[in-house]
Amino acid sequence: MDIFRGLLGPRALLDARYVLATLCDQDDVTPLIGWLDLGDGWQAGAMPASEQICLAAHLLRHGIVGTASGDSRGDGNVKPATEFQVGEYVAAARAHLGMSASDAEDLSMSEFQALFEMKFPDPKKKKRDVPTREEYRAAMEAMA
Repeated sequence: MDIFRGLLGPRALLDARYVLATLCDQDDVTPLIGWLDLGDGWQAGAMPASEQICLAAHLLRHGIVGTASGDSRGDGNVKPATEFQVGEYVAAARAHLGMSASDAEDLSMSEFQALFEMKFPDPKKKKRDVPTREEYRAAMEAMA
């Protein structure tokens, strides 16, 4: 969580580069984020610093934090997470969503939460206010 907090502070660019280098599928991410040349100092990559910070924050948000809001445990005690146990989420996706280990491991936290909400909707949560086809047609006719 220190890296996530660091993206909002004076070490934002350094932490963003760490996140991008760690999560990139390519072996060498230096053309994108830059590199340190001991003789000439920092050599900029193709991606601007502000975009590196923004992308790293999005990767961490959707990969670790997700998009859940409010009291996800239902007990009224909302507390920030102090650690992330990926194994628990992979196991939950396999057990409750019927996914293979490979598919469960490929989920982002945002995807996991969306799938979980679809399978186990919260009865207390307000449904989307979307009209039925009949209501839509009636409204369109009333406007005509």
